[in-house]
Amino acid sequence: MITVEEVAKGLNVTQATVRFWLKTGRLKGVKAGKQWRIMPEELREMIPFGVLFGSLETSNDAVELAKKVYPDQWKMMQEAHEATTEEIEEEALLNKIRRPYREEIALRFPYPYNDDEVVSARETGEPWYGDDLEVYHGYYEDKLKEEQKKFDKLLEMLQKKYNVQQKETDEIKRTAENIRLFMLAGYKGGDESI
Repeated sequence: MITVEEVAKGLNVTQATVRFWLKTGRLKGVKAGKQWRIMPEELREMIPFGVLFGSLETSNDAVELAKKVYPDQWKMMQEAHEATTEEIEEEALLNKIRRPYREEIALRFPYPYNDDEVVSARETGEPWYGDDLEVYHGYYEDKLKEEQKKFDKLLEMLQKKYNVQQKETDEIKRTAENIRLFMLAGYKGGDESI
């Protein structure tokens, strides 16, 4: 059961207003002596979910009322918030791990565009600029594809020139992929030049 005071604080109205709602039947409650008590389901009928949860950012009292009136939705919101927070923390950690690799890539393959330089046109006709994140990532994704093709050509050359068998080139590819996975996972081997 919820008190008049809790409803008033949670909705940012006076206690007199809540008592008026109770007396006029707009809000249903039970009187115990001189005190009114309101069931959560009665408040759910009066206050839509979105109205109550829309005020959570400004009022701790609204949060406390929301927990009592909409406990299941509150729990889901908390779980979603925790998951989002976890994702943000995980992304920050991944970026921290990736930073040295991205810095090394930028040294080996300098980004060729200035921030205000028009790189190409979008499908809508609007320009893509050098500081657009999509352009930046697209450039390095293209570089990755080029390097993958170059690696495959080197393996073909090994096969032809030195009669290396397909099984052995497959093993070279797997080994290179394993090294990359270990590095991305943050493990460091004995040879820093790889």
